[in-house]
Amino acid sequence: MALNNDLNIKAGLDTVTQEEHDDIKSTFAALADILAAYDSASVMADAADFEPDNLIDNVFYINLSPNTESLDDSWRQRLKSVTENVGMNTGFFNDRAFRTLSDTVAGGQIPPKDDIKKGNYFAKVINHLVTNAPWIATHAVMLKDKNFTTKKEDFHKALISHFTQGLNLPNNVVDKFEGFLANVQNTIKNSSTPPRDSISIYIYAVVYVKDEVRQEWRPYVRTFSFKPSQSLSNYIKDKNGKSAGSEVNVDFQYVQFDGAFNNDLFESSAKPALMQIRPGATTSIKPLGITFDSN
Repeated sequence: MALNNDLNIKAGLDTVTQEEHDDIKSTFAALADILAAYDSASVMADAADFEPDNLIDNVFYINLSPNTESLDDSWRQRLKSVTENVGMNTGFFNDRAFRTLSDTVAGGQIPPKDDIKKGNYFAKVINHLVTNAPWIATHAVMLKDKNFTTKKEDFHKALISHFTQGLNLPNNVVDKFEGFLANVQNTIKNSSTPPRDSISIYIYAVVYVKDEVRQEWRPYVRTFSFKPSQSLSNYIKDKNGKSAGSEVNVDFQYVQFDGAFNNDLFESSAKPALMQIRPGATTSIKPLGITFDSN
């Protein structure tokens, strides 16, 4: 995929340089050859031992999967297998982004104590890894411009409804996002800079869909990248929603990516290399797990 910053610019997000783009492309090129991946210090380079100090919690991972109680053993085992692969992939992305951020800070391009810039850079690298991974097929990348008015008590439900539109999730799944939304709100609330210079929020969600025809699970990927608008930031920072009125009007822009995780391609082109680099080296990411009753 060629470098294109148009949507990031429109949404006020950080842009990717050609050098950063080429570095990520070379990471995937190295993984394509197991020996190259094993010998390449640029692929993971002790990433599992690195964790940036004071990194803001602005990247969120979510797994949405059917309740396994209604599945037979074969479907349950297949779901377990593909979920582990998605987890390995996410851990690799996280490690690679940590290492890239570490190198950038060490090179003096980002001040060590600038938590906002470090968090935004980390989110930018994760996003670029996702959108350029050979085993994640791109279905659509679009700029969403939302402006809506809702009752304050329905604000969370309205946000989740916008974010999950088209994913065919049951209505009752919205309540399960409450803890996640509280974490996002805390991150925004603790960002004291103007909206355009504030922390970027990156959400990476995977929905596991049962394909009866192909007899396999198909993981669909949806991501969101945004910086809180003035209205969104003001509402969240308004402690306990004490501002006048029973309704809230919010407008904000975000970049949405829709894609599909190709499990077979990951197993053939990435997993062997990742296992040979350092088996079990990738960070164990614990995404928010949300289950729902499938039809």
